[in-house]
Amino acid sequence: MALVIPQLCFSLMAVLTLTKFISPETDVDKTKKKLKTTAIITGIILALLAVFYMTASFTGQNDKGLRENIKQSMMHVPPGQQAPPQLEQQADQMSHEIISALQSDRKSLMGSDLLRSFILIAVAVFLMAFYLKKKVSATIVVAALIVLSAYDLLGVALRYLNTEKFVEPEDFESVFIPSPAVAQILKDPNHANFRVFNTTVDTFNDATTAYNLNTIGGYHPAKLDLYNDIITRQLSKGNMEVLNMLNTKYFIVPDPQSGKPVAQLNPNAFGNCWLVKGIKFVENADQEMAALDNTNLKDTAVVENKFKSQITQEPKYDSVATIQLVQNLNDLIDYKFTAPTPQFAVFSEVYYPKGWNVFIDGTKADYVKTDYVLRGMYIPAGNHTIEFRFQPKSFTTGRLISIIANILVALLLIATIVYYATRKKKPDAHLL
Repeated sequence: MALVIPQLCFSLMAVLTLTKFISPETDVDKTKKKLKTTAIITGIILALLAVFYMTASFTGQNDKGLRENIKQSMMHVPPGQQAPPQLEQQADQMSHEIISALQSDRKSLMGSDLLRSFILIAVAVFLMAFYLKKKVSATIVVAALIVLSAYDLLGVALRYLNTEKFVEPEDFESVFIPSPAVAQILKDPNHANFRVFNTTVDTFNDATTAYNLNTIGGYHPAKLDLYNDIITRQLSKGNMEVLNMLNTKYFIVPDPQSGKPVAQLNPNAFGNCWLVKGIKFVENADQEMAALDNTNLKDTAVVENKFKSQITQEPKYDSVATIQLVQNLNDLIDYKFTAPTPQFAVFSEVYYPKGWNVFIDGTKADYVKTDYVLRGMYIPAGNHTIEFRFQPKSFTTGRLISIIANILVALLLIATIVYYATRKKKPDAHLL
């Protein structure tokens, strides 16, 4: 989004410069010198770019790894077996050719854009020079520059959005039709309150599953650090305890016979929330992550020592104690709790203290980071209603500022109208 600022500034500067350039009051001799200097500097920059184009190798820092990935994918060797020398040689040659072609494409793209830029700049300079020599009018110069700018903008824009990018409505909507596996999961009456793990797609770079179901994966260019750590350190190696604590009730996997996606029930998912028998305190986040490898997370919560002060009493597990989800909205999550003894509850929601507050029977309470990525809290004995509310201060402060600003603008507008209305009614001083 920061690119919006230079886009606006460059366009505004160009308009202001052109306005001054065609102004009748402009000193023609000085303007000719400035145009000549500008043309020389631009020519030098283009020459440097041309030298780079002719001498650069157009290799990338990831080319080596990309080549290795291509090579491995072409060999298709089962784990534990070594590829035949002939197959390995063919894969090595093919991967080399693909990377070489990629580098050639990079050079070709830069070369075509460099030539295109040179032609457009040269035409613009000649137009402005002809105007200063009074061979063309200001109207022709402005019209020609508008045409050149439009050609430049549309040419680049069509690379990203053109007729090939459009599809028929039927083809677009078919992407969101639930597959048989997803349709099977949707029959579960509680499908809005658990998560699924789809192994038939690129789990953490594909968002199609999230259209119909809550998913462990999905796609976002900026993942939360805590959850990204869980992806790389736990989910990537298939830690079932972590998948269970994330309430992964179903897995979508390829059918061994047909290869089509099918849904498999995971009866061991912990649910939306649960009560633990004890707490394992660790020194830091690294130990907390490591503890997830060998801890029964259904019975034991892992918490850093820095949160000890917020847990006022050790939990006293009781088999009759219960906690259950009542509703889960975007900014409000309600739970119902009943227990004869104090408990420690773990909630299968990502820990995010910047805005999320918790209340017990309407009174604000504390919650802590638990199991590295989840929320946990001490709950006293009794029957309680627990509410997590999303109340970010930035939103409330920003809304207050906006309301005050709108009121001030409205008052200023009213005052201006009143001022000019009363001024018109008063007779002019020189008539008195």
